[in-house]
Amino acid sequence: GGYYAAPLSSMKDGIMDVCYCDMISKLKLITVIGEYKAGNHFSGKYDSFIHRKTAKHVKIKFGRPTLVSQDGEITQRNTLDVSIIPKALKLSLPRGCAFKNQ
Repeated sequence: GGYYAAPLSSMKDGIMDVCYCDMISKLKLITVIGEYKAGNHFSGKYDSFIHRKTAKHVKIKFGRPTLVSQDGEITQRNTLDVSIIPKALKLSLPRGCAFKNQ
């Protein structure tokens, strides 16, 4: 909760932003986690190990059963297959609220 993993994403473009990180040491993780939480990890400083791709469909095959977090739900998977379904979710906002989209 509270992590801003995909600060360059848009809820309106029909494209999924995929953020992933190379294997790094615990010490390096400690140095970047605050920036990651704030959404500042794509400032250029961490480009050597934090990456961003965009896609409408992503399929990841893991070499062994791996814990995966999908919107806070943690499951163990051998593969992860995710697709964008355009306009599949309709949102209603209370009067006076604004939709924040960067």
